[in-house]
Amino acid sequence: MQINAKDVVVPLMTALITVAGTVFVSHYGWIGKSRDQDIKMVELGIGILKADPRESDQTSPAREWAIRIVERYSGESFSKDDRTKLLERSIASGSMVGVLDGLGYKRMTPSPNTFKFLLANDEAFAKQLAAHNRQCDKDAGCEK
Repeated sequence: MQINAKDVVVPLMTALITVAGTVFVSHYGWIGKSRDQDIKMVELGIGILKADPRESDQTSPAREWAIRIVERYSGESFSKDDRTKLLERSIASGSMVGVLDGLGYKRMTPSPNTFKFLLANDEAFAKQLAAHNRQCDKDAGCEK
């Protein structure tokens, strides 16, 4: 009995392509999920930094941790001056606007045409944008 090369190669290639596709999809799905987790960690750190550090003696270690978390998960580092300000003052105090610039904490105002496009093509993002702007309007530290 003679083995035909085609009978061996085709199933082998099919199996390899299936495995490669599975690895590829899993890898990029993991990267997207990892980035979402990074964003949540940055939000957590910013939430801690919004608290008034004068309310309790116990906030200093938490603020130091929050600064490290924001730096680690955003990929950006604060200057020494900004770190000092973050340890001493609340982000929402208005005196931290310069620090927030680096975090992108600004009101987002797309042009009317862009906003119409978002509503028509990505309603979920348009709602997130509106929620961001409502929160920004409430926070003194948000650049308007």
